[in-house]
Amino acid sequence: MDGFEINKILGAFFGAVLAVLGINEIAKVLYHVEEPTQKAYVVEGVEETGGGGTGTTTEVPVVETLPDFGTVLANADLALGESVAAKCVQCHTWDQGGPNKIGPNLYNIVGSPHAHLGDGFAYSTAMRETPGNWDYEGLYRFLENPKKHIPGTKMAFAGLRKSEERIALIAYMRTWAATPYPLPAPNPVVPVEGAPVEGAVDGAAPVEGAPADGTAPVETPAEAPAETPAPAPAEGHGG
Repeated sequence: MDGFEINKILGAFFGAVLAVLGINEIAKVLYHVEEPTQKAYVVEGVEETGGGGTGTTTEVPVVETLPDFGTVLANADLALGESVAAKCVQCHTWDQGGPNKIGPNLYNIVGSPHAHLGDGFAYSTAMRETPGNWDYEGLYRFLENPKKHIPGTKMAFAGLRKSEERIALIAYMRTWAATPYPLPAPNPVVPVEGAPVEGAVDGAAPVEGAPADGTAPVETPAEAPAETPAPAPAEGHGG
């Protein structure tokens, strides 16, 4: 191979390299991508602290407020609960004496031990070792995320994220018994300090001596001043 052929090959090689570099630069101009100002994914429940780009994070505790079961279950939509229960028919029955399926029969489940059928069903070890009974709070948490509430459970159901669906389902589950499990007493209404008295007019100043129930004070008529007798005429003056 003479020098002319070698020069042709080298020229073709360097020409291809220059073409690739040129195409790359043109692509950068045509498809410009803005760099994110914060190179991270925002995760709920985690708050970034510290300065100087240290990246120190601290978990912010999430305070969960449980519903007032004595109130919400007494007023729950049973029709919605029955509709939600339709998701369970592939794995459970809940009529008295019904057969087990993938999961156990759930008749009389509310208020019963977690492994309520005893040796009548092959429960997971985690379910058998969970103490206590299926109360309303336990059912509420378990139905939201079974594997989180009882790690190791065989329950493959992902859970119900909507609170109203869980409440309605639990209310319907109460009916799966000859005598439904009793409801707790509703939480008492705690008066808020500084709240206006019922019946009071907004912005009105309290009247001294007014009754606490907001009713109008009864006016007491003032006593009439005693009459002062007219002075008697002085003696010796004629009239």
